[in-house]
Amino acid sequence: MTMKLITTGNRFFITPFLLKRRIKFYSVVAEEIATVLDKSKALELEGLIQTRCKSGTLGLDEALGYFDSVIQMNPFPLLGLLDLGKTSNGMEILEQMYVNGRFKPTPECYTPIMDNLCKERRIDEALALFQDMINKSVVPDAFTYNSLIRGLCNIGYWDKALALFETMKDQGTAPDLYTFNSLISCYCKEDRMEEALSLFEMMTRKAIQPDVVTFNSLISASCKSGQWEEAVQIFKNMIEGGTLPNIFTFNAILDALCKEGKTSEALNLMEEMIGSGV
Repeated sequence: MTMKLITTGNRFFITPFLLKRRIKFYSVVAEEIATVLDKSKALELEGLIQTRCKSGTLGLDEALGYFDSVIQMNPFPLLGLLDLGKTSNGMEILEQMYVNGRFKPTPECYTPIMDNLCKERRIDEALALFQDMINKSVVPDAFTYNSLIRGLCNIGYWDKALALFETMKDQGTAPDLYTFNSLISCYCKEDRMEEALSLFEMMTRKAIQPDVVTFNSLISASCKSGQWEEAVQIFKNMIEGGTLPNIFTFNAILDALCKEGKTSEALNLMEEMIGSGV
């Protein structure tokens, strides 16, 4: 199987979603490395890579230098280096962890690799890695499910995304805002408003507070399908629930009102926009 090296220039800027997972993983790896290395050196290396990754100043060549150094000191190079586009290396390191048997990979090890595979549209490989994770008794967490659900939604595999959503619930992992936003967005893009609204009602029953992304998906889809009254009602619910609209929310509503000849309503909304500072 041929693996592709994905890079952006010679630098990679870590995403907010993965940054939290990386930092948690770094702390796990640092503890394990400290069992075979001088602890101060392990912590120093961990801190250096964390700082450089967060600042976006860690170039690919320099990172690979760290990668080689850690290999020489310990058979477990930092998996965080896959943030530089080395998805294939990350998968190889994951396998090394099992072969060596020194410590068992955690969801924090698997999830970033699956997330990268999804972004590279290698969804079959991501799903195979997910199954491998389960076969090896590593329990997926919400971040794992969210990465796969978002990846499936992005390539139009709605049914598989929903099936994974049901599996997530059956296995006792609670869906969160990001889970629902991914599914609602994909249904809205497919003009399947009934399913989108059903998910919206489900998340509110679970006391998960919708955010502006949730409402924008519903409002935009309602406007595009000509259901301007539904769009305006969702907008009102948004305001009453305490979620502040942004420029995308107002643009969608204004466009719908103008197309329906609701000039006065559009002007009133513009006044509200000015009053709210948008």
